[in-house]
Amino acid sequence: MTSTVVNIFSKSLVASALVASTLIASTQHVQAQQPSLSFVEIGYGQTELEGILSDDETFTGFNVAASYEVSNNLYFPISYYRYSADESDREVQTFDDIRETFGFETEVALSELTIGIGYKFDISDSSILATDFSYLDLTVDIDASSTFLAEDTDTGQVLNRFSDSSSGDIGENGFALRSTFQTLFDNGVQLNVGLQHKVIRIDGESLDDTLAVGELMYFVNDQFAVKVGAYAGDDTQFAITGRYVFN
Repeated sequence: MTSTVVNIFSKSLVASALVASTLIASTQHVQAQQPSLSFVEIGYGQTELEGILSDDETFTGFNVAASYEVSNNLYFPISYYRYSADESDREVQTFDDIRETFGFETEVALSELTIGIGYKFDISDSSILATDFSYLDLTVDIDASSTFLAEDTDTGQVLNRFSDSSSGDIGENGFALRSTFQTLFDNGVQLNVGLQHKVIRIDGESLDDTLAVGELMYFVNDQFAVKVGAYAGDDTQFAITGRYVFN
C-alpha cells in the first residue's frame, strides 16, 4: 500500500513538473517585446496627386526605408521613394485633302529623400512612442515629347513631319516631423499610428501638409514582416512593403 502511494505521489510530481515547464516555456514564447527601430524595408507604393498633369493621376513606383537604433532611445531613420505617371494624347484634323496629326506625351517622376534623427520613448513592455525630425529633399523630373505629321489624304504623301522633346527637373527641400505610437502584439501583429508634418519651400514660399499615418504589420517570423501603410493629408499615399528587422 505504501509503495503504491509513493508511486502515485512520484508520478504526480513528474506530471506537475511537466505542466510547470510547459507553462514557463509558453510564457517565454509570448513574452512582451517592444517594436524594433532597426530595420530595412522595400516595397511598392502609389499616391494621388492633383495639378501636376492635366488630369488627376495615380503615381506609382517603389519605396525603400531603413532605421538603426544606436542606443536604447536614439535612432536614425532614412527613406526614399520614386513614383511616376505619364499621359499622352493624339489629335487628328483634316483640311480638304490634308490630314494633320498632333501627338504629345509627358512623363513626370516624383522622388523624395528624408534623412533624420529620432528619439524613442518607452511606453510599456510592448509599446513605444517614436518621434523623429528629418531633412527632406524633393525632386520632380519632367520629360515631354511632341510630334506633328501632315499627309496628303489622296496620295498618302508626307508633306511635313517634325518631332521635339525636352526634359528638366525641379529640386526643393524642407523638413518633416513625425511622431508614431507603435505597439507589438503577442500574435506577431504590429500597429503604428501617428502624425507627420511636412514643410517644403517652393519658389521662396513654404508649403506645409499634415498627414495621418496608419501602418499594420504582420511578422511571419522574428525578423520578416509584411507591412501595409496609408498616409492621408492633402494627398493620399499607400504602400505595401516587406521589412527585415535586425534583432
